[in-house]
Amino acid sequence: MMEFNQNFQELKKNLYIVLENLNNINDENFDSNMNKIKNLAHGIEERKNKVKNSLITEEYKSERDEYQTAIKLINEKFDSIIEKKKEVQKKISMELSKTINQKKLINYQR
Repeated sequence: MMEFNQNFQELKKNLYIVLENLNNINDENFDSNMNKIKNLAHGIEERKNKVKNSLITEEYKSERDEYQTAIKLINEKFDSIIEKKKEVQKKISMELSKTINQKKLINYQR
């Protein structure tokens, strides 16, 4: 049971580190934070399997709820980041389209 507690605490800690990295992500540190998150995700998956294998199913189910909140927050944050990037991409696309149209108009006016 002690091994379970240690693995479970490490699992929760890593989930909240991922969430912290997601909350601090911006254009300047995007690549480095995503690499950290990727590495943590690999460790989280390994730790989750250790926790799952070291428990009776009922114990796992009762403890699983505790870290489901962090997982939901991480998913929501990823969705938020994706939406923001899509909005930026859409704005850039519109600006590019306007620029191309202006260039065409200038060429037609000659």
